[in-house]
Amino acid sequence: MSTGYEQQLEEALAQYQRRRTELAEFQRDAAGVSATVTAPRKVVSVTIGNAGVVKEIKFPTAAFKNLSGPELAKVLVTTIEDARAQALDKVADLLAPMLPPGLDPRQVVRGSADLEKVMPADPVDLTGAAVSNPPAH
Repeated sequence: MSTGYEQQLEEALAQYQRRRTELAEFQRDAAGVSATVTAPRKVVSVTIGNAGVVKEIKFPTAAFKNLSGPELAKVLVTTIEDARAQALDKVADLLAPMLPPGLDPRQVVRGSADLEKVMPADPVDLTGAAVSNPPAH
């Protein structure tokens, strides 16, 4: 018969294994994420990979020939930004089930999440009292 401590340890280890499996699945799935966006009038088509890296740029029609250099540059940058946003949204959708309540996955993948809200430096224990971090030695 296990003691309460042994049972807690077994539960913690099982939870650790579940989280580890979830993270491995997330990593595998996120590695396969890509997004392709085609600009209006099919001037350019851009594919972005999971890390926001440009994987492919295509000019599906000759429409780009009707644009000046600055116009083409603007269309290209906008299309890249749109594809990058779509790829990040796909990664955020994969991440969402793994996050604690209150964390917006889109903000997490864009680096703008306020982690202090859900994981404060000085957490509160169940009685409502602040739990201070022990001083560093």
